Amino acid sequence: MNENTVIHKSNYTPLRDVRAMTEKRDIDLLVKIMRVFERDEINYELKIKDLSGDGSWILTVNKLKF
Repeated sequence: MNENTVIHKSNYTPLRDVRAMTEKRDIDLLVKIMRVFERDEINYELKIKDLSGDGSWILTVNKLKF
């Protein structure tokens, strides 16, 4: 068990609670990537879903590493 990473659902923030957060801070999300779209040379668009089952969300991420 020491060699495996265990993620419990109490350690992440559900996507439905993110919009209600008033302070800006880093959060941990546990999601499944449903689809990856290539928007342009700089960005990917990810369609994601979490365990809460509240539908899917769209997330934009940069391709470039800094």
